[in-house]
Amino acid sequence: MRNRNTGERLSVSTFTAFDEKKNLGYTPIHPASVAGDAVIKYEGITITRPTNKIDDVVPHVTLNVHDTTDRTATIKIEPDKESAKDALISFVGTYNQVIAEMNILSQNKPEIISELDYLSKDEQEDASKRLGMFANDFSLTNSKATMQSIVAGNYRWSEGALITMLSQIGISTRAASGGGGGYSASQLRGYLEIDEKKLDQSLGDNLDQIKNIFGYDSDGDLIVDSGIGVALDKQLGAWVSTGGIISNKDRTLSQRITASETTIRKLETQLASKEQQLKDKYGQMEGTLNSLQAQSNTITNFANGGKSQ
Repeated sequence: MRNRNTGERLSVSTFTAFDEKKNLGYTPIHPASVAGDAVIKYEGITITRPTNKIDDVVPHVTLNVHDTTDRTATIKIEPDKESAKDALISFVGTYNQVIAEMNILSQNKPEIISELDYLSKDEQEDASKRLGMFANDFSLTNSKATMQSIVAGNYRWSEGALITMLSQIGISTRAASGGGGGYSASQLRGYLEIDEKKLDQSLGDNLDQIKNIFGYDSDGDLIVDSGIGVALDKQLGAWVSTGGIISNKDRTLSQRITASETTIRKLETQLASKEQQLKDKYGQMEGTLNSLQAQSNTITNFANGGKSQ
C-alpha cells in the first residue's frame, strides 16, 4: 500500500472472513426455500425490492406481496372512504375550534363558553380570562366572516360538476337539524354540523367531486389553486405566517407597551421631582411660619411686658 497523500496516515487493521449463514449457529444442507428479494413485473418492467412491502411503484399505493403468481395479477385499487370521512370530521372539528376561539376573543358573552361542553373546567376558566379580550378589534370579526363565507361558498370546478358546496355533502351550520325550525345559538355563532348519513352517501357516490371542492387546478398548470382548502390556507396564512397579521399586531402591541413603559418611567421621574420640589417649598414655608410665629411671640411678650409696667 502506497500513501500518496501528504499529511494523511493510512492503516490496516486485522480482518476476518465469515459466513453469514453461520451467524444463526447452523447452516441448512438442503433448504426447501431461500429468502430473497421480492421480484415483481409491473407494466412489463421487472422490479426488485428487499422487502415485500412495496410503496414506491404505484403512486399513493402500498403493495404487500405475499405469494408468487403463475399469471398476470390484476390489482384493484379502491378509495379509502373511511379515511376521507375521518379527515372531513377532523376538518369540521378544527374549524369549529378556530371559530370558538374567535368568538371568545371578540365577544364578551359568558354563554359562549358554557355552550362548549367539551371544555374541561380548567379550560373554561382559561377561556373566561380571554373572553372579550379583542372585542374592539374588527379585523378578528372580519376574518371570521371571511372564513364563514369560504366554507359556505360555491366552487364550480367544472361545467358538469354536481357537488360544488359543503352543504350538498351534509356539512353546514344546519346540517344536523336538517334545516328545519329556527336557528340555535351555536348555529348563529357559525359552528359547522355534520349530517353523517348524507355524508356517507356523498362519499360513496361522489368522492372525487368532494376532493375537487377542497382543491382543484383551475387553469391547467397542474397546481391546485382553487377550492375551500386553498382559500382557507390563504386566509389563515395571512394571520399566522411570518410578517402576517398576528406578527404585526404583536409587534405593534410590543411597541405600544414599550412606549407606555417609557412614558410611565418619565412621569414617575417627574412626579418624584415635583414631590421633592413641594417638600422643599413646604419646608421653606414651615420655616417661615416658625420664624413668623417666633416674631409674633416676641411682639406679644413685649406688649405684655409694657402693660405690666
